[in-house]
Amino acid sequence: MKSKMKINIKDVANAAGVAQSTVSRVMNNSGYVSHKTQQKVLKAMKELGYSPSALAVSFSKSQSRIIGFIVPDISVGYFGKLLFAADELASQNNYRMILCNSNENAEKERSAILNLLSYKVGGILIVPVENSPNADLINQILSTGTPVVCLDKKMPGAQCDSIYIDNQNGAQELTQFALSKGYQNLRFLIYDDHPLVTASYISGVKKALNEHGLPLPEEHIFKGTQIDACSEFVRKQYSAAPKPSAFISFSSDFTVVCYRTLMTYNADIPRDIDLLGYDEMKILTPFGYAISHSPNPSEMGALAMNMLLNRMERTESPLPVQHVLLPTSVKIEELF
Repeated sequence: MKSKMKINIKDVANAAGVAQSTVSRVMNNSGYVSHKTQQKVLKAMKELGYSPSALAVSFSKSQSRIIGFIVPDISVGYFGKLLFAADELASQNNYRMILCNSNENAEKERSAILNLLSYKVGGILIVPVENSPNADLINQILSTGTPVVCLDKKMPGAQCDSIYIDNQNGAQELTQFALSKGYQNLRFLIYDDHPLVTASYISGVKKALNEHGLPLPEEHIFKGTQIDACSEFVRKQYSAAPKPSAFISFSSDFTVVCYRTLMTYNADIPRDIDLLGYDEMKILTPFGYAISHSPNPSEMGALAMNMLLNRMERTESPLPVQHVLLPTSVKIEELF
């Protein structure tokens, strides 16, 4: 027995006195192998301590039980929740997942897609980068029968299923909640990395303000991606006269930035000025309210995985391409 060298399929074949192709058939449970020969191979594998990896087994098949998931940034909690729910459902259906980061870079996204193909994945979930130019590659993959589902937004030109959230209703409900508390001099913080998402937030805000006969001056909105710039906006607005009655943040990062910036002024939240965050964040609980969303990221991750599994396991005629828009609903609970 080899003690220091890595055991491979050839070693198993030699120990069992069979061909490598026979060992492969036993590993993959494909093709005919007599019970006696099968037991010889399994015994050799056990004695040699040979345990083939899931990838090694999958490579020998035309399609693996592996699903690829590409996200812009796994360190962002939102994408982590998508992944967790999708992975749970994949595991329940005996699939494993490979995770790739695109870093919001189109070239890295393309590279990640190609890398997943080398593993002969059974399907791909992808949160595409903004205005991704990789639709041609996605459509080539679809033509081979490998399904792809886009989450969070569509990929322009891609003929694949997609599932994404319309944040307009949620933004409208949160703004209405602020107005119901008597806050009329509002400021808005928007992480502007996806124009369509930004537009849905602004549309919801405008709807709520219009119902109260209030305008939405451009200077009352911060749109950007830089933390320092957001902090500076909060400083200027808080130092102005009259002060805003509340900040509404549509980004968990900006909610934290706003809170920290206001604390440098020893602002008394929520008595002096209020801070409302669109994301579910426990940091805001001491301010007297809790927010929950429907659907939440976990629900969308599970729905997307279900769409993908239906494609992967469907043996009848293919389904038409589906684009599922999930309207948001915000539940706001006043704690005291």
